[in-house]
Amino acid sequence: MAKKAKTQDLNLNDLKASAQGKNENATQFNNVEWLEKTDPTPYHTEENVSSKYDSDREREIIEGLKEIVDLGIEINPLMILLAKWWEVKPARAEIKKLIDAEAEAKGMDKVTYLQDEIGAQVQKLSNIGEAISRLKYAKTYFKPRGDYKAKLPKKQLSIDGKMYQINVADFNRLKDEHGDKKALKKAILAIATPVEIEEL
Repeated sequence: MAKKAKTQDLNLNDLKASAQGKNENATQFNNVEWLEKTDPTPYHTEENVSSKYDSDREREIIEGLKEIVDLGIEINPLMILLAKWWEVKPARAEIKKLIDAEAEAKGMDKVTYLQDEIGAQVQKLSNIGEAISRLKYAKTYFKPRGDYKAKLPKKQLSIDGKMYQINVADFNRLKDEHGDKKALKKAILAIATPVEIEEL
């Protein structure tokens, strides 16, 4: 029982330190397959991360990189890994060596390869980033100020000489569910609101 209580008292930093200690020899920062399948978060230790490290931002970046891969956008896989592991300095150094080796294998200067060839792919992503910023701005620009209650479009119907009001979405759903006019009418009357019409 005492052992279990002690384990529960460990905080995240203790777990990270423990993982770092146990996995010191197990890390494979020069192994692409290992880097792809491994979560870098446990390696975000004080000695590894930069002064600008933000755990929430880092999680968003890692998730965003997965989205880029899933979208099939052309980007060198090693560059994706470099961004994913950026906050783990030893991994960053090893991935840069892999990029340099790839440049050499292609007979290219390593600086030119990263800055121009891979850089052109990154620039395309940068353009997409600007477009996404505009989309986010456009959405925020039209965000209502203060308290807002959704106003669903409504439709008025005359049933047996009386007027009723129903949400358009509900009407369309009931229309799809009920092919028979009598059944449709019954379903509408169950949720529709009567509309009072003044006569002059």
